Amino acid sequence: MKFDEVFEGFKTLNAQDRQRLIDAARQFNKISNWDLRAGAKVQFKVSKTGAYINGIFVRMKTKYAEVEAHQDKYGRQTERVMRWSVPPENLMPLTTAQAKANGV
Repeated sequence: MKFDEVFEGFKTLNAQDRQRLIDAARQFNKISNWDLRAGAKVQFKVSKTGAYINGIFVRMKTKYAEVEAHQDKYGRQTERVMRWSVPPENLMPLTTAQAKANGV
């Protein structure tokens, strides 16, 4: 199935089924990120500023994942390494090509 087909099906659902689907997708994404290895290239979005941060996965804690990045909350490069605590469902693993393109 293509994204457009899935989205059209999503729009036909009632409010309760939409929420169930969103919750199931969030849970699936959270579980699929539990098998990330240390050193994996990841990306996440800062909810307050909307900036995308590219970094390196360090470890999984009980509720959050630790990510190291050379970017601040606005996505600007910094000289020092910043550690981020990110909910695992917000992490997006990057392929090698994406990591090279994003400078990670």
